[in-house]
Amino acid sequence: MPKRKKVTEKVIYRMDFRPPATILQDGFAGTNNEWMNTVYGTSTVFCARTLRGISRFFLESALNMGASGIDAAGKRPVGPLNSSMGSVYPTTPEKVYVYSIRAKGLEYIDVEEDLDTKIPGCAINPNSKILSYIEEKKNANGVIGFDEEYWETKLRIYLNKCALHTEELIVKGPIEPARITLYQTL
Repeated sequence: MPKRKKVTEKVIYRMDFRPPATILQDGFAGTNNEWMNTVYGTSTVFCARTLRGISRFFLESALNMGASGIDAAGKRPVGPLNSSMGSVYPTTPEKVYVYSIRAKGLEYIDVEEDLDTKIPGCAINPNSKILSYIEEKKNANGVIGFDEEYWETKLRIYLNKCALHTEELIVKGPIEPARITLYQTL
């Protein structure tokens, strides 16, 4: 009987449309888009805890289908990212690549852990790093009277309609090529 292989390092996953020749040479630097959850600025790299999360992100982003299930009419609803994905993926890719990343030593925020709360009556975790980031950013831009209730509601929707299904991790990049392996081509 073969010995069980001991897992010594956590692996996370990222879906990307750039080919392995590019990623395995350059790694993942970060995003060039401004989102409410770009906690690490342009060094923010979005990943998933598991392959299941990646498959759900694929449904939502590449196929524009909701990952939360079938509606009452027996149809899969439109994905929650449909209104803004054109700014991320301006053209339909020919291939989609899934990369595995050795996560040991990387700084990241698990969105579910960060936003979810066990406190009755709270929309989200009052100690959320994502909420704090948004508030700091708004204050730095001169916004007076940060509307916490609005952002708590918006972040609860983000958590329930997207991040729970995609098992989103917000990783501080850059992620060097030595940590990255091509897992699968779709």
